[in-house]
Amino acid sequence: MLDNVSIDSESFHNLAVNDSTISGLSSDMTTAKADIATLKEDAINADSRMDDIEDSIATIESSVSAHNEYDMTFDDETHTLKLWENTDPTVEGAIPKTALVITGTGGGGQVTGSNLAITRITPDTITAKSDSESVLIRYNFYSALADGDTNSITGTAVWRVGSTTVATENNLSQGDKSFNIKPYLNVGTNTVTLAFTDSEGSVATRRWTVTLVNFNITSSFDDFQTYDNDVTFRYTPNGAIDKVIHFKLDGVELGTVANSTTARAMNYTISKRPHGAYLLDVYMTATINDEPVESNHIYKSIVFVDEDNTMPIVSCAVT
Repeated sequence: MLDNVSIDSESFHNLAVNDSTISGLSSDMTTAKADIATLKEDAINADSRMDDIEDSIATIESSVSAHNEYDMTFDDETHTLKLWENTDPTVEGAIPKTALVITGTGGGGQVTGSNLAITRITPDTITAKSDSESVLIRYNFYSALADGDTNSITGTAVWRVGSTTVATENNLSQGDKSFNIKPYLNVGTNTVTLAFTDSEGSVATRRWTVTLVNFNITSSFDDFQTYDNDVTFRYTPNGAIDKVIHFKLDGVELGTVANSTTARAMNYTISKRPHGAYLLDVYMTATINDEPVESNHIYKSIVFVDEDNTMPIVSCAVT
């Protein structure tokens, strides 16, 4: 126990002020620490965003440079000037982006040659069904001499799928042209190249990407069986495109399933129906090249039985 301890009012006041000051400083320190943490987080985020920006710039630079690198060659024997885009001109069978034949007198005479233009009519990306009778590629052929003459110029079209030459067309007149590339395509993605040479020796190339898809639906469902409960219908849609699978029972649509996978088995549940035989119709629809298309139809007979119903059921399996 402390005796004779006294604190004058002024000292007590000073202690209170000092304690308040210390509390204020502590609060300021806490706030400062929070501000520093926030600044650190902002710096990290800014650094991350800078990395993203640098990656985007690198991607753009790569894309730009990849599409704007050209080589130019000149053949002294044929007087042909050729422009090459992303292609090694020393590779056998390489196709230039364009070529121009330059002729004239030896002493700086006039320079002549044709002005060849091959213009796509069919877009450069095409999707088609594998069971299509034809896949037409349309383009326009125009070529003129320096004096404007077009009538005397014909052309030769060489078609390639990948690196394989599949067809050659000779003595083509000018105007809109079409070629059925379907017999030469494989299921999947195909790169189709048209190498066009006019009768003056000028060359132009055009490319198309053609995707051929197996657009059909299959099922091993056994319609010789009878069912007294819900039916699980197993089926396999083919075609790696966006499509809708339709299910109809006796002409009435039960529902649809959206799908974009291919060759993957799927199930569809059909709820139990009253005693009797029903006809199931299953097919797919999609849009290809802005045109609606429809797949093959699967027809299956489904017999629902009720053990308390003795009425005969007449059904026929559909193949």
